[in-house]
Amino acid sequence: MNWIKFFLGFTVLPFISVVFSLFLFESFLNYDNYYVQPKLKTISFFNNDYSFLDRPGMDIFDNSNIQEKKIAIIGDSFIQGLHCAFKNSDLPAHIQNHIGDTKLVINLGVEGKNPADYIDWLSRADFSSEDEVVIALYDNDIHLTEGNCAQINRQALSLDIYIPKLCRLNNTQFVAKDNNNILKRINNKTKEIKVVQIAKEGLINIPIFSSFFYRNEYISGWNDYEAEETKWIISAIGAMKKIIEEKQALAHFIYYPNTNFISQSDPRHEIWKNFIQKMRDESGIEIKDPYPYLIQNASSQSMVWSLTDKHPSCEAHKIVSEYVISEVILNNK
Repeated sequence: MNWIKFFLGFTVLPFISVVFSLFLFESFLNYDNYYVQPKLKTISFFNNDYSFLDRPGMDIFDNSNIQEKKIAIIGDSFIQGLHCAFKNSDLPAHIQNHIGDTKLVINLGVEGKNPADYIDWLSRADFSSEDEVVIALYDNDIHLTEGNCAQINRQALSLDIYIPKLCRLNNTQFVAKDNNNILKRINNKTKEIKVVQIAKEGLINIPIFSSFFYRNEYISGWNDYEAEETKWIISAIGAMKKIIEEKQALAHFIYYPNTNFISQSDPRHEIWKNFIQKMRDESGIEIKDPYPYLIQNASSQSMVWSLTDKHPSCEAHKIVSEYVISEVILNNK
């Protein structure tokens, strides 16, 4: 019997304690990340379904020649702002609250999308000379999926868009770069677990581990101008500007900075400053930089939704919206 007590005392019971503690911590992290899901509206483009916020202005894709003046804000989950949308505290809502009824501000943000998707939306959207379009770029826009490759090949038939080698039709062995080794595949299987998420946020700040994170790989890619994805995104930015201007609307570009580590020494900002200068010098396209304004006005170094979700907090959306209003929209009057 003594060996049974020993086994229970030094193996089984500690294991149960650890599992129970992790369960409690996971439960707390899920509670910390809770938000009310806003109502969404699914719209299809070229057999792809997109879940936009169900708000006024979605008939912009119906070719109904809307007479109302409008500002379309296009981007990914940072623009969609699901965590804040229920309280009308996403970035486009803040802009609407500020400008009143002078123009209709339309939230065209969808989680996980990038310029390959934005080009399809823009090709279907109804704009006029009274309208403005703000395209918000983000770090992971440079990441391509197999679905993006299909979009790029189709779009390149009518637009001046660079087709990356991994997307070319003779490439039958497509492997997404976020799934091309065992560590990345393990991450993709476990990334929804909150305890794993918070552990990763700790590890990425340790230099010996940070190189293993794919996010560092794609962020650095913005300054590798010979990289296939970078050539594509530069051409995609040009294509978006061309589509908007052909519809007689005014095109604006910004990048949405990370809000999880707001600092003058953030190396991600240096990468973006270099890319912004590259676009300005080579194509004359101006990409606005909200980060200095965010640094100046941030109430804390981390302005994110929760301990595990690094999307901007509603307060961060408000600060970035103030920059967009003063330096992007009103600055062009």
